[in-house]
Amino acid sequence: MTVSTEKQQWQSPASLTIYDIKQVDQQMHEPLQKGSWMFDLSALKDLDSTGVQWLMMAQRRLQKRGELLQLVNVQDEIKDIFAVLGVLETLSLKQETNEDD
Repeated sequence: MTVSTEKQQWQSPASLTIYDIKQVDQQMHEPLQKGSWMFDLSALKDLDSTGVQWLMMAQRRLQKRGELLQLVNVQDEIKDIFAVLGVLETLSLKQETNEDD
């Protein structure tokens, strides 16, 4: 995980499924308590509804504090999953990371 002063950054694992979320949530629960975040999903290949729910929960948690969660480098296959589950418009997606953001 790379941390910057503006936005904290997190590189997703290759899989965010029911089998992975417990470990990911334990790893990220405390760090998500501070600041805005940028999640780099470029490595993400396997995503199920549990992973989508976790991303939405992280976004809601940050929004309640007035912070932002931005998903970057989201592959088309993952966008398709978001679309099928009806959350594509709900999640804040950006095509590429940019140091100026």
